Amino acid sequence: MITVNNLSSIDDSLVHVRISNWQYQCCGTVPHLGAELTGSLSVHSAEVPAYLAPAVTGWDPHSGLVTMGEVVAQLGYGLADPTGPLHLALSWHEHDVRPVLTGVVERLYEETGRFLRTGERSYRFAPESAVHTPVREATRWPDDLLEDGGRATTGVVAGIRMTALRIPTAGEVDARLATEERERRTLMITGPTGCFGARIPQVGSRIHVDLGDPRMVKQGILDGLTATVGGEVLQASATLEHSSGGGAMFTAFIEPDPGNPPAELMVRLLVDSKDAVPEGAASD
Repeated sequence: MITVNNLSSIDDSLVHVRISNWQYQCCGTVPHLGAELTGSLSVHSAEVPAYLAPAVTGWDPHSGLVTMGEVVAQLGYGLADPTGPLHLALSWHEHDVRPVLTGVVERLYEETGRFLRTGERSYRFAPESAVHTPVREATRWPDDLLEDGGRATTGVVAGIRMTALRIPTAGEVDARLATEERERRTLMITGPTGCFGARIPQVGSRIHVDLGDPRMVKQGILDGLTATVGGEVLQASATLEHSSGGGAMFTAFIEPDPGNPPAELMVRLLVDSKDAVPEGAASD
């Protein structure tokens, strides 16, 4: 039997998951009693101490898979390990390899509370204000008020009778980790064409780039690098600024003409592993 730490013993055999309201505002089924839902399952730090995840019985740091009795979820972004109060989240917008739960909604609680001002134009949900109200169907477009103390709706907590749980295979996990590792090493670099070599680089070719050149604009996890790095070219495009007609400007990426090289290029570079070490960090 699945043991769930929640507010009512009547729900002890249910898996309680949080579903943010933007999920069903965008697409998918609006959660309601009796609905069958399928989504990826992840575990996150719980700000609201209600409907918590089951106790952790094991976890694999390599894959990030967290075991909680019969439930397995992916460790959420920003968590180093599954400690402290935790909650489960269900999503149908995550496209990486995660455990996928299918089940029927038997309990449904809408979570409401108040907005708390955190800056001149920024607000967050005040977790200490959370109230959980039993409902038959989630409110897709709640009547919230974005002001300090204004009414806020985060989504729902669904008590789900689990009917299936698909856990990624070791091969799928390894493929995901390899993809994530490549994404961490990928930089989008915009700068003068000559900085990328004597010729316009071709996709698949290898180049060396001086990331300390102040004319370079870098985007990516490694955007703090200033050394000369080597890597594989994933994309090489000319940039074209154009207007939408309403005054907004957009940048389009187009195929560069080798016979008439553009003044500036955007290059997506897969930085070599030996060079993909943030400055100040020790390499293996």
